[in-house]
Amino acid sequence: MELDPATLSPREAYQLLITSIVPRPIAFVSTISPQGLTNAAPFSFFTALNARPALLAFSVISPGGVEKDTLRNIRATRDFVINIVSEELADAMNTASGDFAADVSEIDLTGLTALPGVKVKAPWIAESPVSMECRLTQIVEISDSFVSIIMGEAVLFHIRDGIYHDGRLDEMQVRAIGALGTNSYCRSDATFGLVRPTIRPPQPSR
Repeated sequence: MELDPATLSPREAYQLLITSIVPRPIAFVSTISPQGLTNAAPFSFFTALNARPALLAFSVISPGGVEKDTLRNIRATRDFVINIVSEELADAMNTASGDFAADVSEIDLTGLTALPGVKVKAPWIAESPVSMECRLTQIVEISDSFVSIIMGEAVLFHIRDGIYHDGRLDEMQVRAIGALGTNSYCRSDATFGLVRPTIRPPQPSR
């Protein structure tokens, strides 16, 4: 079977992507408006780009060109926080995905705890196992698709006590969830290990 994405409707192309590229990590992005109103929204087109500097990226789709609160706040304040979604945060994350009015704080609505950023103006969510304060580095606009790719540098990590050992996080204690299809998610508690092969360079002949 072959599918040419040019022949698909935008909805069909979206469904094909989100059911092909799985699981996807979820960036639960918290921001603040210039007027001080907090906002939180989940985005599953999200990834890490580099380790040093620690660069992260996620994309925001603005249907019809109407900018979402997250994008508008980041343009204004030049910072944001990416909060990792654990199983305990799943319901709150899902509720925050609703299309609420700009004057509604999803953090307040879901009963989550907004703590003030240390290096950024945006708040971080206390219930998240890992929160990354980020400063905006670049916004790439794909105008034909109303897509904005937001890139930022993580300048401070907030990590729940007890889950960071020997220079790394314990994935089993983070208990992050991933996005699958439209309403489907997965847990990260069933894992298996693979050891990356070591390729030795050819030895010079004697």
